Amino acid sequence: MRLSEGSSFTVSGYTKTYCQGFCINFIIENLARDIALHISPRLPQNYIVRNSKIESVWGVEEEASALPFKMKRGHVFTMQILFTNASILISVNGYHFCRFGHRLPYREIRTIEIRGHVERIKVERVMVDSYPERLPHSVPSPIPLKSVPDFSRNLAEVDDTYVKELSQILMPTRSALETMTKNEISLPYYGTFPSGILQVGRVLKIDGRIKLLPQSFFVNIQIGCKVWPPPTVGLHINVRFAKQLAGNVGRTTVVRNVYTNGAWGRDHRFDVDTEFRPGKAFTMLISCTHAFMRVHVNHRVLLKNANAVDPTLLDTVYIQGDIKLWNVVLVTESYLPPKSKWGLKIMQRSSIDFDESDMIEEGFECTDSFGMDDGDGNFETFPELDFENIDVHSLDECVNIFSFT
Repeated sequence: MRLSEGSSFTVSGYTKTYCQGFCINFIIENLARDIALHISPRLPQNYIVRNSKIESVWGVEEEASALPFKMKRGHVFTMQILFTNASILISVNGYHFCRFGHRLPYREIRTIEIRGHVERIKVERVMVDSYPERLPHSVPSPIPLKSVPDFSRNLAEVDDTYVKELSQILMPTRSALETMTKNEISLPYYGTFPSGILQVGRVLKIDGRIKLLPQSFFVNIQIGCKVWPPPTVGLHINVRFAKQLAGNVGRTTVVRNVYTNGAWGRDHRFDVDTEFRPGKAFTMLISCTHAFMRVHVNHRVLLKNANAVDPTLLDTVYIQGDIKLWNVVLVTESYLPPKSKWGLKIMQRSSIDFDESDMIEEGFECTDSFGMDDGDGNFETFPELDFENIDVHSLDECVNIFSFT
């Protein structure tokens, strides 16, 4: 049966202890035996090459990926290759790794060829309605809830001042930072909480540190953890770091957006002076109100985003990029202390590990340049196939060919 959107191939096997690399070729059986997709993991270099071969001529190699390369010698591996009408999606060990734009009609593919220093090869073809297939270690983690039992403030009264002072209370102390840095959370990070729990007055708290040579990182609050079909994203925050001529990291650009009804909205870009600096720790608070979500970073308001999606429908946090992630928690209303107690609690946290320059200046106000709203909350079954193992060469280089009709 010909390939169609949703056709998924899972290739699993074992890399030999001396493995330099291997390749997976998806071949069109014409006179030139064109290769619609060539996937070549190269273990010494720690990257995966993607390419195509048309009329015996190789195209331009693609190597970039935002995800770390985690394939190792002498270990089992699993790669999923999903064909969609828009592109080909590739996952490694349960995590989406990259996508490859079509250069040839994927429906004409008839053969899979696997070469290299690998063994115990198994190929499974199925039709799927979502991607990627999660493995036990890549299943999203439940986001813990933090609360204390003495909240008495009306949630509808949560405002900028309240959250700014709350951010001082929630900033980690020196000892807390030392504990968190010993328990780094690997990226990409998917965390989940029950649908309906992100309500007015509740705050998502993210602690981490920017890497020394960052390019970008992003935070999505979305519905579900799938990559395909693309999930609804209620808030997308993308922090990008400019490179200066000397190679230093310069000013940051913050982009916010939403993904609804199968399309991204208009990017809102802000070239602002933020608390995001190479090597610096940060605490990001994302608070929920009736009209919008408000984002604070180290006491400072970063942006507001009008609610294009009902926050109670959101259930997943996806974080990726050039940061070290330490902690993600959802602060429920019972954790937010009454205003009358703020002074005492802030004094108790006076050992916070931040300079005066890191603290918000008195009288700081947000303007439209920080992405504020206009005052009204407005912005923008597949049959089982019989694969035939046609050829297996020497132990030094195995070649496995699987054909289908």
